[in-house]
Amino acid sequence: MAVVLDFDGTIVQSMELHAQAYRRSLEPFGLTITDEEIFQREGARSETIIAEYLRKVGRDQPGLAKRVADEKQAIYKVIGPPKLYARAEAMVRTIREAAPKLGLVTGTRRENLDRSIPELVPLFDAVLSQESYTHDKPHPEPYEKTAAALGVPASRCAAVENAPRGIKSAKAAGYAFVVGIATTVARERLVEAGADAAYADHDQVAMAVVKWLGDADGLPSARRT
Repeated sequence: MAVVLDFDGTIVQSMELHAQAYRRSLEPFGLTITDEEIFQREGARSETIIAEYLRKVGRDQPGLAKRVADEKQAIYKVIGPPKLYARAEAMVRTIREAAPKLGLVTGTRRENLDRSIPELVPLFDAVLSQESYTHDKPHPEPYEKTAAALGVPASRCAAVENAPRGIKSAKAAGYAFVVGIATTVARERLVEAGADAAYADHDQVAMAVVKWLGDADGLPSARRT
């Protein structure tokens, strides 16, 4: 059995910083970006999100999205690094103690992980950032590849996600138990996206995952919100 965690918005309070960086990098194109718009797109890499916005204003020239994404990353580095959520480290360590295998999969760049959580990265048996896969969440590839890297069938894995795209990705990959944490999106939206359970804080998430790990058949006992 294994547990796979998301990073942005799940372990670190970074999505507000990402939204600010998107706004600054896209302002020259006459685009106004809200936090909520970015929260709903979380799980896709920056280049994908920026390309979507550039198409809206007819600026989808080859290579432009990547250049703007690099600018956005530079801005993010200046205004960051993000802080961990108050109980996020405790959640990671609690799950690490209970889980035979622990993975992390994120749409952000690997450098952001190493800069933000250097003390936690060694706790993971597999870490997949955007450089590790081709298709963004909600495509199943990110979670499929993480399960494969851990050497555990997806049907024996649980995931922890704060974004609808990530929840859909884990469910599409065949994960047995997907838990939502309502840091940036309401619990109801996470359940609508397919979460088997959704909670308001990290301690509740840790308890739910540990309980799932303790179930003899490896299946969640109930759908809870």
